[in-house]
Amino acid sequence: MSAQTEKIDEVIDELVSFVTELKVSLQQLLAKLQHDESTQGDTLDFNSLLDSFTVISGQMNLLFRRLKSTEQDPRYSILHSMTFYPKGLSVELDHQLIALTNNRARAFDHDLAPLYLRTKLAPTLESKKRVLDELSAKLHFHSEMQRREQHNRQVAAAMDQMRRILEEFDARSAPASAPTRSTKTSDTEALLGAMLYGRGMENCSQSLLTQQLAAPVQPSPTQQPAPPQPRPAAAAPATIVNPIIRTSFAK
Repeated sequence: MSAQTEKIDEVIDELVSFVTELKVSLQQLLAKLQHDESTQGDTLDFNSLLDSFTVISGQMNLLFRRLKSTEQDPRYSILHSMTFYPKGLSVELDHQLIALTNNRARAFDHDLAPLYLRTKLAPTLESKKRVLDELSAKLHFHSEMQRREQHNRQVAAAMDQMRRILEEFDARSAPASAPTRSTKTSDTEALLGAMLYGRGMENCSQSLLTQQLAAPVQPSPTQQPAPPQPRPAAAAPATIVNPIIRTSFAK
């Protein structure tokens, strides 16, 4: 075995170890999501999720840097001058491949081989990734943290304002939805009975008449009692004498 072959094997073994660590981190993340979903429902522990994402992102960046950059580790420059191609393709089931890929790949056929041996992204994805890399290079961590904190404060203030408006709206609409009664059923029945059948009207009229007769008439303070008028004296009966009859008797 030549020295170049030994270097290639060493580099490939190191890449396999990086990929294995990345695979274990992804499995732990999926297991954590399944456990939180089964125990807590829709509530997730975002701090632990962010920690897992940070570990996975660091492992992927390390792997990509080793594959792309030859300045940090010159051993990986050997891979840039090599071409990988399959020794053989088959459409039959490969149990060893099924075990290695966790039942994701069942046969190493013409459709699957280009995907597994691809060392570069598709042209469209590569152009999009280049744009994202340029944007990420222009961003600064501290400025982005300040912008995120400012955005969170604005969102919290907007939520508080919306909550207060909703509470005021509920307070105003509550009396209209449940109006208070201003009448009594007994009073309504008594009023209808008095209007239609005269129930209770006789007793009421007698009691009012009794109260009016029993109450003394009080003179008004502005009115003075009238002075008593003198009664006229009775005229004496007059004796009616007929002068014609009296003269006739005299003759």
